[in-house]
Amino acid sequence: MTVRILTKTFLVAGFVLFVAGIGGVIFIKSQGIREDAAYLGSAQYRRCHVEEYTEWHASLHRKMMRRVDEPGAVVADLDIGSGVPFDPEAAVWVIGSKWEQQFMGERDGQEVLLPGAWLVASGKWKRKGWDGWQVPVPLRRCHGCHTVGLDLESGEFVEPGIGCESCHGPGSWHVETFGLGRIYSGADAQVCGQCHTRGRSPDGQYFFPAHYRPGQRLDDHFKELGPYGDQNSSQWWGNGHARKRHEEYFAWRQGGGARRQPAQSHRGL
Repeated sequence: MTVRILTKTFLVAGFVLFVAGIGGVIFIKSQGIREDAAYLGSAQYRRCHVEEYTEWHASLHRKMMRRVDEPGAVVADLDIGSGVPFDPEAAVWVIGSKWEQQFMGERDGQEVLLPGAWLVASGKWKRKGWDGWQVPVPLRRCHGCHTVGLDLESGEFVEPGIGCESCHGPGSWHVETFGLGRIYSGADAQVCGQCHTRGRSPDGQYFFPAHYRPGQRLDDHFKELGPYGDQNSSQWWGNGHARKRHEEYFAWRQGGGARRQPAQSHRGL
């Protein structure tokens, strides 16, 4: 009799725990994307998303911003004889690698974008008209697109480069719930547009959509700089098409696609 009672008790307890577990899963999955979720860095997703992580780690996105002492990060000629327009010893971070490279360092205790850009194709330094010469402040100009989890107050960030959370948003809730909690995975061209177009934050202070998170309306955080009439300038052709890079989102929208249609297929978490 005692054995039967214990068996029934365990069965009932197991059933209760099972129902509670199912209820918990349903509850977590019914929740939206948490506004209080924090950025953790791409390495947090490696164990569960091995294929996606490996693909990302080999991509140019991961290599958009690296420390100059990382093997293979610098393709520019930093030898003084090359005409490098800054003290190579001052360089801490390097941005880009395919088309051009720019460098960040410190000057008078402040982080700055160092002058000039290395043009990869021609193997020469561009000393005039390089991106950032008017506002060489990384916190205002570079970090919004070249880091993950940027704190605009302190200038600190969770991860250099363009990581998983650049496209999917902060993932602490996703990790804490063992992948059950929602993280943004929509096919949304605005996610690409946060960096692949030129403009300013609404207050004009930042060269990127400050405070934007994937899933939000990009227009609420960013004002694109477009052509004016039949303007023909260093940035725009007279027909309204962009002359410079980083206008892919603007050009895509000119093609007549819907705002939330994906610019290209991508794999979500």
